[in-house]
Amino acid sequence: MPLTDGHHRYCLAMPRESHYETQHSTFSFIGRPEQPAWRNPQLGAISAVIAHWTLSPVERLLVSMPTGSGKTGVATALPYLARAHRVLVVVPSTELRSQLAANFRSEDVLRRIGAVTASFRPIVEELKGRSIDWSALETADVVVALPNSISPSHFAEGEAPPSGFFDLIIIDEAHHSPAKTWQSILEHYPDARAVLLTATPRRTDGKPLPGTHAFHYPLRLAMADGIYQRIEPRILAAGPQSTIDSRDAAIAVEVVAAANRPEHANSAILIRAKSVLRAEKLKTLYATHGLASEILTNGVGETDRRRIIDAWRDESLRAVITVDMLAEGFDLPSLRIVGYHDKHKSVPATMQFIGRLARASGSHPQESVLVTVHDEDVYPALQGALRELYKEDADWAEVLPELIDEPVRARRLDAEYLSEFPESPANISLTAINPLARAVLYEAPEGGGWVPSFTLGAVPEELEVGAVFAAQTVVYSGLNAASTQLVVLTRRLETPSWYINDDGLTRPVFDLHVVSWHQRPQTDRRDLLFINSQDKRVMSALMKLLDPTSQLRNSNPAFLQDAFDSLERISVSSVGVRNTYAGTAGTPSYAMFAGSGIERGISEADTNSRALGHAMAQVEAAASGRPVTAGMAAGKSKYWETRYLGLREYEAFSTELASRYWFPRSTMSGPLLPNVARAMRTEEFPSVEAIQAEFSPSILNRGWTLTDGRPIETLELQIDPARPATVDHVHLRVIDRRDESNTIWEGAQDVTGRFTTHFESAAARRMSGVESALGDLLTINPPTIYFLDGTTAAGGVTYHPSNVETFFPDAINFLPWEWTGIDIQRETKRAGRHDSIHDAVESRLLAHPSPSDRRRWVLFNDGGGEIADHLVIEISTVGRVRLEMWHSKAASGPAPGARQTDMQVVAQQASKSRRHITDRDLWHRIGRRLTGEESPAIHVLGGDRAGLLAPWSPAGWWSFGPAAS
Repeated sequence: MPLTDGHHRYCLAMPRESHYETQHSTFSFIGRPEQPAWRNPQLGAISAVIAHWTLSPVERLLVSMPTGSGKTGVATALPYLARAHRVLVVVPSTELRSQLAANFRSEDVLRRIGAVTASFRPIVEELKGRSIDWSALETADVVVALPNSISPSHFAEGEAPPSGFFDLIIIDEAHHSPAKTWQSILEHYPDARAVLLTATPRRTDGKPLPGTHAFHYPLRLAMADGIYQRIEPRILAAGPQSTIDSRDAAIAVEVVAAANRPEHANSAILIRAKSVLRAEKLKTLYATHGLASEILTNGVGETDRRRIIDAWRDESLRAVITVDMLAEGFDLPSLRIVGYHDKHKSVPATMQFIGRLARASGSHPQESVLVTVHDEDVYPALQGALRELYKEDADWAEVLPELIDEPVRARRLDAEYLSEFPESPANISLTAINPLARAVLYEAPEGGGWVPSFTLGAVPEELEVGAVFAAQTVVYSGLNAASTQLVVLTRRLETPSWYINDDGLTRPVFDLHVVSWHQRPQTDRRDLLFINSQDKRVMSALMKLLDPTSQLRNSNPAFLQDAFDSLERISVSSVGVRNTYAGTAGTPSYAMFAGSGIERGISEADTNSRALGHAMAQVEAAASGRPVTAGMAAGKSKYWETRYLGLREYEAFSTELASRYWFPRSTMSGPLLPNVARAMRTEEFPSVEAIQAEFSPSILNRGWTLTDGRPIETLELQIDPARPATVDHVHLRVIDRRDESNTIWEGAQDVTGRFTTHFESAAARRMSGVESALGDLLTINPPTIYFLDGTTAAGGVTYHPSNVETFFPDAINFLPWEWTGIDIQRETKRAGRHDSIHDAVESRLLAHPSPSDRRRWVLFNDGGGEIADHLVIEISTVGRVRLEMWHSKAASGPAPGARQTDMQVVAQQASKSRRHITDRDLWHRIGRRLTGEESPAIHVLGGDRAGLLAPWSPAGWWSFGPAAS
């Protein structure tokens, strides 16, 4: 019956008993003994929903069940359990809409089980489009719709139905539900019961799924129940010279070969493409191999779409090429072969896709086959977890449970951990707080006894909600159950630097600060305090609050470097070196080298009289063993990894970092740049004269001025001539270069890097309006101080001068050879001749007897990009590997002689070979060149080729570390 208030027209449902109300008493949760029974995951899901509804009838519930474990049966049973008047079922795709509408009409699963026996059927409406006649839906028991049709976020004012129109909402493929359109559905019907069903209980963007996670059925149990079966992954190698066409061709050959096997006579084939253009090309490609296919995209009309899918189901069509379709909820038991030409860009979509292929079927028991190429690095989302799928000999039916079940377990542990924190305001979700994995490390005094106040179980008064701290307002603060992790959220108003008025263009900015406390495990170590904050003023204020008597010191740089070196390095991407000598104008105080494997390209000239400042590398994360980018700046006590972690995971990260700091461990990759000078903790200043001081580059050209407007760049930091340095303090002053008699500041720095102010005529101000005393500014951004003996100090860190060697070390062996009969101006071989330098070298290497305790091979690798002209590999009986690299260069004259240019050329070539010593990929590169996968190819001149190739078999690829010599 229509009801109008003159402006809005609503549909008021006529009182009626729905199918589910009238048939509720005929529904059997137990089923019938003589008929197929409920599956274990269905029983668990239904029981969990009933239990939660008993305590909280309108609680939103999240139920996660593996694909193929019976979600449809649970969905069709829920209206009976709720005695629903009218049900809304929301699905993400038109295909799934049609499929679920048919399931609700037929109730096939419930009737086969015997849970429903009555002849009455529910009235099911399949909603299409946004033009909705709500009065026509009043007689419906179930409405199945896409979110863009039913979501109130798409309706104009007055077009939405009353909030009580539906009393049960079922959302299938619920990992979409945080999206605005899905969320608005739940918000519009606040009194309706809601169950969110999903096989992949996580989102790509990391947002939490709404609702209480009432039930999760682990994939491992589903496999034990026989719901899943093994997938045979055929991962094809993608060589460096491969193209997209060559990879497509290789996949097509494998797919057709699998389809022609007798056990796959009735297997349906799915070929995935990322675009219509790619789909057309693949259709032509497969046609050349005798496999006909149809293309299915969102642009295909509904009639043609139904024709294609029906033909695919009845096996009159074997192969379908899809573009962003059929990934979620689509049910085709005969699907057993997939050509995965273009991978999905997200983890959940990939899991759904592979999980559907793993689903067991009594009518199609053959093992599933998925063919793809090993190029998962194309999409960043596929790095990390999915890398496990592409490991050699990975059993995907074994790997999938770990990738799907572990996030669910982690979510449960997160909820337990966060429940110990104080309740947060409604607009702040603790589950959404994900700090970057980083920290500035501080050591407590030797001997123990000092602890931060918050470890006693109370947030400091200065950090309570509403307090103003370091010009920011605290909006949340809390401690974990053990009082070892303090979490503080602050809000500040920010004005653009180009807008000089304090009023008008301001916006609130929120900052996160996490403080962690780690007690030493034994008496010869020191307790550690970690601070994770981007705001230097907040960090400084936290230090003054937690450590008012300056008990803490920055971490020991040597220990922090050892902690960084304790991770297995894959490749180095950035290295910074600090000058340890007083530079003249125009000389950089800091130099940075960047690029993959950069540590192998840094020469002695680059690091002479310089010390290691920072490093960034891709490493194997200690907890997961997966690649992550890590970095450290030892002089600043900073460590970081480029990943965001929940608060529970962050505590585990900081605990593991503390463990590496206390107990570093050796790795195959060894210390980074071991011959470069390292930062050392300043225990005392040198007893010689301090000769020069420089402002930190971090405060120059960054908008800092004095409060009277003079830029910092016009000032000069000097050693105070009136006060000689001592082993405990260096006395400094700041003057105006334009008027040296005008002293701005006088003070002293101690060995910890802290400053004491003796005199100050003006404070510093930044363009953003932030003010700071000069002493505080210098403490946060320590200057560089140079001493007469070559020692450099920056903050609480000392860099000792490096020794410069100007002689050739005795280790160089010069062994003269006899070159009679050799054309020394000819390096490479000639047809029919044996008088080149390479001929001579090979003769000597092959004539060298193999030691009795080792195997020996002589290899040839001449060409562009060569490792060396000749390689000699020896492996001892105890497994120690020795590698020799021989370089040859033609002489510039016909007679042997000590020519300077000739010596320079061959010495330079030999010097470049040093980079291979720490190259983790060296042995892999040798293996690829031996098998012809990379050029220039390596040829075996001496030794057993089969015996040499054995270490490069899949099982032996990681048996070698860096080159031994």
